[in-house]
Amino acid sequence: MIGGRAKTGLAWAVVPFLLIGFGIVGYLFWVDWQNAASRDGLLINNSTLWGRDFVNVWSGGRMLLAGDLGALYDIEAYQAWQAANLDAGIDHHNYSYPPTSLLYAWTFASLPYVTALFTWLGLSAIAFVAAARPWLKDAAIAAPWALLLPTTALCLWAGHYGLFFGALWLWAWREVDNDPRTAGIATALMIIKPHLAILMPLLFALKGAWRAFAWAALALGALVGLSIAIFGAGLWETYLTSTSGTQLGLVDNTNAFFARMMTGTVTNMLAAGATPAVAWGAQIAVALVALVLVARLPRDAASLCFGGAIATFLILPYGFNYDLTVVGLAALLLAHHAWRSGERPRFLIAGLALALPPAMIFLGREAIYPAPLILLALLFLAGTRRPAAFAPTKLQSA
Repeated sequence: MIGGRAKTGLAWAVVPFLLIGFGIVGYLFWVDWQNAASRDGLLINNSTLWGRDFVNVWSGGRMLLAGDLGALYDIEAYQAWQAANLDAGIDHHNYSYPPTSLLYAWTFASLPYVTALFTWLGLSAIAFVAAARPWLKDAAIAAPWALLLPTTALCLWAGHYGLFFGALWLWAWREVDNDPRTAGIATALMIIKPHLAILMPLLFALKGAWRAFAWAALALGALVGLSIAIFGAGLWETYLTSTSGTQLGLVDNTNAFFARMMTGTVTNMLAAGATPAVAWGAQIAVALVALVLVARLPRDAASLCFGGAIATFLILPYGFNYDLTVVGLAALLLAHHAWRSGERPRFLIAGLALALPPAMIFLGREAIYPAPLILLALLFLAGTRRPAAFAPTKLQSA
């Protein structure tokens, strides 16, 4: 727990930002309830089911069990399969995960959908809290704070991989010094969302974590090789060409609801009315600035862990608010340090980053797109902080 006056100070100081985030996610749940096709069914908004993105995890696993993998990456055939096997009203889904995801998706698909959904949400929350616990303990913060992050609530609403991926990221960096093999294997498992691990090789190089790098390469090769041996190479060919191209094409689809959930500078600039040339120019400029800030990060595991996580969403043109789980934890730790140090402007930036992920959905509706600026400011804080800002208790005892 956070001791003495500092405990109360952090609790009350971050409450407004947490309430904003949780209030928005609560409203999203309420809207889904109001838009449910029937109180007895699973269809919401006449296009998806409760659990949203988990629909794809379950569908992919069920298609594997049924021997229907030929339709997995064919969008029209995939949507037809979902309409026939889940609900005739379901629409607009596609399977965007690599073939390695099938190595575990079948375990959830072997359960009835509702049971599988609650199992997925429960396990993802447990995994993230367990992985966040040692980082929070370093800062003398109780583990349940990981459940109070707006990003956690957002993942539970979206049924997404964000909590699982965040757990792997935190686990990898926690073990990078003491157990490079574990760190490397955790990194390889990030192939569930491969683009989000784009900076891991660079971060390992900056850290000089060559053993972890090697274990990651070996484990990744084993996972890809196993998926090819079981499912064939054709799925990988389709995923790397057609599917990846489809996902990248989403960055300029600014009229869709999901565009307000995207963190990329290019999508935010296009939504604000910029031309494609200006938007992509801004994306490249922000990415270069982020890379410079990453190169200037202290070489301790915590700085590279949290600074690298923030920078990922400044470099990538394709990323979503529910993927910001580690960024949310970084914002909490930086807010904690700034509050205890009396740095109110820094605390405000970290607090805004805490509330940002769910707030993006409604700010975008009002043509307000602060995500790149807030994330850039947060990365600057992560790189220019005082020593041990991610573990203020240790700082006090030094």
